[in-house]
Amino acid sequence: MTELAPTFSRIFTQNRHLLIMTIALLLVAGLSALATLPRIEDPRITTRNAMIITAFPGASAARVEALVTKKIEDRLRELAEIKTIESTSRNGISVIAIELQDWVTSDDNEKIFSKVRDRLADTQTELPVGAGAPIFDDKRGAVAYSMVVALSWNPDGTIELGILNRVAETLGDRLRNLPGTEQVVFFGAPSEEISVDVDATELAALNLTAAELAFRVSTADARRSAGTLRHERWDLPLELTGELDSVARIAAIPLIVNKQGGLVFLGDIARVHKQWSDPPEQIALHAGKRAILVAVRTEENIRLDQWADYARASIAEFQTSLDSAVELRTVFDQSTYTEQRLGNLAGNLIAGAVVIVLVVWFMMGW
Repeated sequence: MTELAPTFSRIFTQNRHLLIMTIALLLVAGLSALATLPRIEDPRITTRNAMIITAFPGASAARVEALVTKKIEDRLRELAEIKTIESTSRNGISVIAIELQDWVTSDDNEKIFSKVRDRLADTQTELPVGAGAPIFDDKRGAVAYSMVVALSWNPDGTIELGILNRVAETLGDRLRNLPGTEQVVFFGAPSEEISVDVDATELAALNLTAAELAFRVSTADARRSAGTLRHERWDLPLELTGELDSVARIAAIPLIVNKQGGLVFLGDIARVHKQWSDPPEQIALHAGKRAILVAVRTEENIRLDQWADYARASIAEFQTSLDSAVELRTVFDQSTYTEQRLGNLAGNLIAGAVVIVLVVWFMMGW
């Protein structure tokens, strides 16, 4: 063993061409590895935390705790993969935070979250009338987006949210189809709602109050159970088609039989129409103006700089087809940070390699 090391070193000291070729081979291999190295600024963090939000309008904190929170917690405790369960019950709302076990990885956390969703679906049938469906939110973890694009309305005056929303969705589809794109999320996008503007005079003529009208509308929603078909071996719940999901469906809700024996429909005494939710669920601002942010997250093992080149080219091509009323700006591009930092790293590595080569060169007497 003692004779092997001097013999191995003499191979390089006595053969200058072999030494130079070995050093060159190592440099080429290092530069090649650096060129193909995945580049992303922030590491991916395995999502182990989630929240469950359940609305129970009008209920006190004590009722929410007893009728909603406790039932959900009992179901969740059936899962051994859940490490901790913390809950808060307030007037009209229940919030439960869960944390998975430390051994959970990114390979199995979605499977566990799927089990949680199944438990919540089972619990929904046990919740009291008036309680909403539990909302499972597992998207509150640390998420680093690779690029964020803002779309805003250029001229002064009333913003056309419908046009802006369609433009954002089209841009999102283009970015979603790029190789390496994992997720596209919209912030500040408007949501539609169906509004019913009731004529108070017509309502009073039918001897109906606002509370009675609201009750008749709610009972017409087909999402409510229509009954149960019972058998010796099983019970089959029955539901009707025709949910309250369109203007025509809501306007056609029968309210009362008039003196002439005809039906009075909701559309006869109210204006039923679609509008943007007011107040909006969320608002995004860019340069002081309302905007829609299109945020893109890339896959983990990619070269972010190459993906960003494709994304910038796609955005530039898309921008040429936009109307002058829509303003598009890239407000965040993660590739600029990664290129700068990896550029500094590459420079330091090359400088260190050059110093080592020069030291070896002069120490060997060349």
